[in-house]
Amino acid sequence: MLNNKIIPIVLTTDEKFIPYTAVTLYSIAYNSNADKKYEVIIFYDDDIDLKNKVKFDYIINQFPNFSLRFINIKKYFEKYCLKSNIPHVSKATFYRYVIPDVLHEYDKVIYLDTDLVVNTDVSELYEYDLENNYFAACCDNSLRQQISLALSGMESYKHVDEYFKRLGFVNVMEDYFNAGVLVFNTKLMREDNLSQKMLENAQNNNYIHSGQDPMNVCTYNRVKFIPLTWNTMTWEPVEGSLKLLSEKYYNEYMDAIKNPKIVHYAAYVKPWFYNDSFLSEYFWKYARMTPFYESIIQVGYKFVLDSAKKDVYEKINSLNNDFKNNINNILLYLVKFKQIKQRYLKYRILSSLTFGKLRQKYKEKRIKNKELYIHLKKYIGV
Repeated sequence: MLNNKIIPIVLTTDEKFIPYTAVTLYSIAYNSNADKKYEVIIFYDDDIDLKNKVKFDYIINQFPNFSLRFINIKKYFEKYCLKSNIPHVSKATFYRYVIPDVLHEYDKVIYLDTDLVVNTDVSELYEYDLENNYFAACCDNSLRQQISLALSGMESYKHVDEYFKRLGFVNVMEDYFNAGVLVFNTKLMREDNLSQKMLENAQNNNYIHSGQDPMNVCTYNRVKFIPLTWNTMTWEPVEGSLKLLSEKYYNEYMDAIKNPKIVHYAAYVKPWFYNDSFLSEYFWKYARMTPFYESIIQVGYKFVLDSAKKDVYEKINSLNNDFKNNINNILLYLVKFKQIKQRYLKYRILSSLTFGKLRQKYKEKRIKNKELYIHLKKYIGV
């Protein structure tokens, strides 16, 4: 290791995610050990506004034991065509692949997603002995829940279980990691040219989880699994889905949420959109300490307003459709009313002009149409 006195931490971002990256950064620095040194390296591939860089400097300058640098990694992806298959996940999910090739000065690196907050000193995470493994990581508890839903018979999740069996995972609940919190064995990864293998694998296959599936496939059985408290995910789309977990997995997750060292808002329910979502209090604790706090609040307000507008538009469209249907029904009834009125008058005249059985026949038809005539007259109010 060329530099064994500094703890390197990589974050990846794009312009839209800058405010939340700042929250992650602040949470790391706030909980750091003042006697240790850290370097935060932020990967990006588009220009970052100078005003935002100044705000990041403002955060980092509060912590003398921290340094910060930005690295544009666009050139590393020029020959690859990569895209995320998940709407709330950007192409930045692939940036972590090139950490070993970009940071040659480090043999070991912490990687963190930027939809999470840290509640403890990450040097504890860095101290894990990786042995001959590529990563230290946590099992993906959200996937455990999804597999449990599939095994419970829920049709909408059966494809998840089948998908991972096709990928070759013998026990996906034990063998598959979430890639939001990782300790990279960058030295070993460089020796085995793993960055290129992951990039090629991601480009040549159509994965559900575009960012982390290739990483899991390429490092299968070469991962050191660590306690869930290091990646406490907030995914619970179906009420009661946690209770479908085995007792072992359920207890692991319950222990993690009691004292989460890292809270990971990995699904689409982000605290800046849903400010009272599960474990969101940890996010707001750090968000209010950053110079991005007001802009984060504004994003939340806009989301709420846009959602409210969408609900109103849907209700208006629903009312419009109901109104149109009612108008069509009224027009049909008016036509029907006219026809029945004409038949009623016709049979009333015929029943007064005929005799015997024929008269009785017309009388019965007159009575029947009169009843329909009176009913429709009341219904349409004419």
